[in-house]
Amino acid sequence: MIGRLQPGYLLAAVVFILAYNAVQLLQWMYLLDQLGLEAPEQDAVLAFVFGNLTKYLPGGSYFQNYLLYETSGVDPAVSSVATTLAVLLEPAAALFYLFLIGIDGWGWLRWLIGIGLPLALLFAAGVYLFIESPMLPSCARFAVRNAR
Repeated sequence: MIGRLQPGYLLAAVVFILAYNAVQLLQWMYLLDQLGLEAPEQDAVLAFVFGNLTKYLPGGSYFQNYLLYETSGVDPAVSSVATTLAVLLEPAAALFYLFLIGIDGWGWLRWLIGIGLPLALLFAAGVYLFIESPMLPSCARFAVRNAR
């Protein structure tokens, strides 16, 4: 039998949803700051909020970069780095928590996450170190500099 909706549970859900969105906003602002992007705080918050509404549409994750470009002139090629990192950190964190708590009867999943997640992080670190390497071939270094 399905019980009635408890107002306390509904309030707790709303509080958790707001807290989750606040953490995402802080992450977005931090990543933009680390990229050295100069955008007014109000424009960045506006871009995040409206971009968050379109997140589940095809290509909607990058709508906030378009809005930030239109309101502040921030290059979407650079601000999309923050968006991509935020999009990738969410499933990585979910996989980490899933690794910690596990699922009954799915012991193999813990092994898969325990091996796969560190390997993916090592691969990402290797790609970053390769791109930032001073020994990068000159043709590739030219392409990387022009992309920034």
